[in-house]
Amino acid sequence: MKWENKGHELDYIGKTFADKKKIYIYGAGQEGRNLFYKLKFLDCVEGFIDANADKQRTGYLEKPVFSVEALCNKDKDYLIIVAAGPEIASRITYKLISNGYKEGEDFYYAGIFINTYLPIYAMYAHDKLVMRLYPQSMTERCTLRCLNCNQSTPYIKNPQHFSKEAFKADLDLFFRYVDYIYQADFVGGEPFTHPDLYDLMEYAAVHYRDKMGAMHIITNGTIQPSDEILQLALKYNIAMIITDYSITVPEVEGKVRAFIEKLEKYHVRYILNGDKYWKDYAIGRAKLEFSGEDDKIRHFDNCASPCRYMKDGKLYYCTSDALGQRAGLVPKDEQSYVDFKQLTREKRMEVLEFEYGYLEKGYLDTCTKCYGSWTFNTKNIPKGIQYKGTGTLTLEKRVEIND
Repeated sequence: MKWENKGHELDYIGKTFADKKKIYIYGAGQEGRNLFYKLKFLDCVEGFIDANADKQRTGYLEKPVFSVEALCNKDKDYLIIVAAGPEIASRITYKLISNGYKEGEDFYYAGIFINTYLPIYAMYAHDKLVMRLYPQSMTERCTLRCLNCNQSTPYIKNPQHFSKEAFKADLDLFFRYVDYIYQADFVGGEPFTHPDLYDLMEYAAVHYRDKMGAMHIITNGTIQPSDEILQLALKYNIAMIITDYSITVPEVEGKVRAFIEKLEKYHVRYILNGDKYWKDYAIGRAKLEFSGEDDKIRHFDNCASPCRYMKDGKLYYCTSDALGQRAGLVPKDEQSYVDFKQLTREKRMEVLEFEYGYLEKGYLDTCTKCYGSWTFNTKNIPKGIQYKGTGTLTLEKRVEIND
């Protein structure tokens, strides 16, 4: 989307939230519990709505529970978020509408509210800047050399570990302005190649764990974690997301299995990504045709990459774009990031708009040479095919090998 009214692009939605600082969760069950903890950082949940008379007497999660009839007599300076399965939600919708509530104004469904509206609500109702997915890199080095790496790692000349000072400075600067992040992913390259991984993760956890909904280390599982890092992960509820490359790189199978066994020994949570296919972003070599600027904007909007990237105080909209620039696969683009070093509290609304995909041109230059992220890309390729040559992989070699 193209910026037309910077700082006010979201007013048409935000104004409906501005005077509704309180939230009531409709559903005092497991889904309501999950939603309650997702909203806890805002301290905005006043209570629950539920037809269960026992819960109305005793409360739920130390909050009062109301019938919808009792609540509708109050001033409607609150939102209702429906936390229930589809069948029950349809009955709840009928009841709310029958009592004068309007969908999209007075009440929302939990999934839609969390995934679409919560950052806008947090800013307009509570003056909190909330973002969804924040990948913080700690190294450009990796144990694999994937031809189709969407972070362009094999193409980077002289890949570096980020210093402790640089890592901490970016983290501190980010959380100076951002109040909460749904999910913080600590990534590489391969994070376990970093000699100071424990110190970096300890700093992030000690200083900012309460500002992160979920905290993950993204790994390929080829380097065994130390006892210390697993103890830290258990203490601060840091999960591992493991991309298993065994299907195309069978020599890593034993390493990945040993990695998982050690996590299980320490009771550290993990998510195993065993997908057989990737989406081919083809950064720098994608063959695309556009009829004009509006067509480029549509391509960017359809992609809607959720992955930001922080480096040297600059928050890039797209991780793949930032690292494509770093590797020289696409030209530098001064409009692809927000410089947090130049940010002020008064300009945080522009960061929120950036998070929702508002840019000066309405797209990134890299978009014209990229098929886009997994969110809408249809070009399936085998995952993790390795470059067997020596030296830094170049775009010319990549095209020659695989196209």
